[in-house]
Amino acid sequence: MVLETFVICNLSLNSSTESRRIYSPFIHSNFSILKIGPAGLTLSRLKSLMNSSKEKISSPLGCDQPRRHKKLTKASGKYPCSLNILRSTGSRLLESFFLSSFLKTQAYLHESKAMAEDASILVYQQVAAEKGEEIHFDLNKLKKLPNYKSYLYEWLNEFKFSAWEDIYDLVDGQSGKQVFSDGFRLLKDRDSLILCPINNEDEIEEYYIFKDQKEINIPLNLSFLKVTDTSLVSNTTIFVDEDKLWFPLVLRRWKHGDKFQPTGMEGKSKKVSKFFKDNKLSLIEKENSWILCSDKQIVWIVGFRQDERFKIGNRTKKILKIQLE
Repeated sequence: MVLETFVICNLSLNSSTESRRIYSPFIHSNFSILKIGPAGLTLSRLKSLMNSSKEKISSPLGCDQPRRHKKLTKASGKYPCSLNILRSTGSRLLESFFLSSFLKTQAYLHESKAMAEDASILVYQQVAAEKGEEIHFDLNKLKKLPNYKSYLYEWLNEFKFSAWEDIYDLVDGQSGKQVFSDGFRLLKDRDSLILCPINNEDEIEEYYIFKDQKEINIPLNLSFLKVTDTSLVSNTTIFVDEDKLWFPLVLRRWKHGDKFQPTGMEGKSKKVSKFFKDNKLSLIEKENSWILCSDKQIVWIVGFRQDERFKIGNRTKKILKIQLE
């Protein structure tokens, strides 16, 4: 690439052999040293070179000197081709650099998000326990986390909660307090937060089981069989003296004020609410509990305890096995 060089000098009119420095305004890092006089360029030769330049101005001292180069603008359309190429190449380089930096930053953000999600899963496994449709959060473990509110938000956000301050207040609130979303509720129960779906179905309060009926499927799966072997006793299976029952049996929700005589208490009565409290049932477990009754007397708190009055004895002739499937 050839750039025309304009010479800036300060010459006297004599033919002194004094050295003069002549600079190129386009290439600041390079300059030429011209000798003026017999050993170098003659004054007339220097003037001839200066006259051949595209732009010149007469010096007040009588020496032709180029005036300051006119600034070229984009609007004038006089950019040298080389400058246009340089500008275009630089623009492409900058664009490539910023695009590369953006992609790297985006990759780092995705990696950071993945790491945060992995950490959230690990903490969830330590704090939460899934029980059927319920999720129980251990508050003793949760409150040890310095940023437990962030974890709660991460875990509960998908359940469409919006009252986040109310949720955070549940952590130190009283048992029984609840926060609702569209389809779910979060309940404070002692040292736990319990997440469960809201049952919007209209529930029938009572279900009837008639004599010789062998099973029901709503609201629970219960089977009724006449047996002679009573070896398989558990919380999900009871054996009763059929002759002591009055049909139809009634399956219903428990009510405040309900009493029964738990087996092993020698005929002493106990409120169902006190029984639940002693066994540390959560509010949701209480709400989901069912009572099997015969003539308004409790035969069984289903899945928990049988009533003493209906258990089999030495005089029992007909044994009815009732089992929760």
